[in-house]
Amino acid sequence: MASILQGIREWFFGIGDNPSSHTNKSYFETLQTKVAFKEYAIQICINKIANALSMCDYITYDPKGKKTDKVFKGNLWYQLNVSPNPNQSSSDFWQKVISQAVYDKNGALIIQMDGGKGFVVADSYDVKEFAFVPNIYSNIKIGNLLMDKTYNETQVLRIKLNNSKVKEIVDGVYEEYGKLIGGAIKNYNRNNSKKLWIKMGTMFNQLNQVVTENEDGTITTQADLILDDLFTNRLKGYFDERDSATPLEEGLEVQESQENKQQGKEVTTRDVKDLFDDILNLVADAFGIPRGLLKGDVADVEAMTDNFIAFCVNTIANAIEDEFNRKLYTQEEIISGKKLAVKTTRIKAHNPVDVASSAEALYRIGVANVNYIRWLINEEPIDEDWAEDYALTKNYERNHDKGEVT
Repeated sequence: MASILQGIREWFFGIGDNPSSHTNKSYFETLQTKVAFKEYAIQICINKIANALSMCDYITYDPKGKKTDKVFKGNLWYQLNVSPNPNQSSSDFWQKVISQAVYDKNGALIIQMDGGKGFVVADSYDVKEFAFVPNIYSNIKIGNLLMDKTYNETQVLRIKLNNSKVKEIVDGVYEEYGKLIGGAIKNYNRNNSKKLWIKMGTMFNQLNQVVTENEDGTITTQADLILDDLFTNRLKGYFDERDSATPLEEGLEVQESQENKQQGKEVTTRDVKDLFDDILNLVADAFGIPRGLLKGDVADVEAMTDNFIAFCVNTIANAIEDEFNRKLYTQEEIISGKKLAVKTTRIKAHNPVDVASSAEALYRIGVANVNYIRWLINEEPIDEDWAEDYALTKNYERNHDKGEVT
C-alpha cells in the first residue's frame, strides 16, 4: 500500500519523495500572497502622490527690478518640469523620488550632476547624521554604479516624508493583519475545493490478492497499480473544466463530499476583498490620502481631491520646495526673491466655463492677470504686455481726493 499512499501524495500535492517541500512551497506562496496585498496598496499610494507631483508646476523666480514675481525659465526650470537627466522624464523622476522616500526610512537622496546638468535619485546610500556639523553621505549607489565619492549635507538634496517611518508603521500593523488575509485565502481555497470519497468494495479488494514482485524485491498488488493510475491519470479529467469520462473498475466508487460542497457556497472572494479594503484604508490613512480617492469612488470626488492636495500633496511639495531653496540658493538670493516655488494649483482640472465667474472676480480685484487665468485653465499665455497687467474695476480703486484716501 506504500505506493498507493505515495501516489495520493503525488497526485494531490504534486511532490515526490519529499513531503516537506510542499510545506515549504505552500508557506512561501502564502507569504508572497500576503506581502503582495500590502505592496499593491503601497504602490497605489505612491502612484497617486507621484502622479500629483508630476502635474505640479515647478516655477523658478528671478526678480528683475521691482517685479518680484518674474518667472525665469532656465536650466533648473527645464530639469524639474521636463527632463531632470538624460535617462528620465520629470514624471519618472518624481515617481522614483516618492518610491525611495517611502521605502528608505532615511528618505530619497537626490544628487545634482556636475555643472548643474541635472539631478539623479540614489537607489541606496549610507548616512552619518550629526547635530552641529553637516551629515555625511557615502556608499551611494545609482543603478549599477557605486560611487566612491563622499558627500556632505550641503552637496545633496534629501526629501523625507513628514512621517518618514510610514513604511515601518504599515509593516508593523500588517504583520498581524496579513495573517487574516492569509487565513481568508486558505479558507476560501479549502471550502471551495473538491473533496472526494473513494469507496473500495469487496470486488475491488480481491485485487489485493493479485501480487507482482518487483526487481527490488518489493511487492505490488493489482489494486496498487489501479489506484496509482486512478490518482495519476484518470481523475485528472474529472477536475478538468471540460467534459470528461472516467472509467472505474468494478468495486470502485467515487463520491463527492456534499458537506464540503455546501460549505463552499458560504465562502466567497468577497471575504478576501473586504479584508483587502481594510488594508487599503490602513495604508491610505498612513499616507494622508482620502480612502474613497484611493479606491476610485466617484461620490464627492471634488472634496476628496481637495483634501488629498491639502493634507498630502502640499506637505510633500513644501518639503521639496524648502529643500531645493535652502540648498540651491543663498540666503541673499532667497531674500531678494530668487527661489523655486512648487505650485499644486493645476492638479485639479479647471473647466473654463465652470471657473469663468471666479476668474472674472479675481481679475477685477487685481489678484490675477489674463495670463495667470489662462495658465490656471491650462492654456498658453498671450505674448502681449496687456496680458501681464493687473486691473481694478472702479469700485475697487482707491480714490485720492484732497490728499486723503476714501
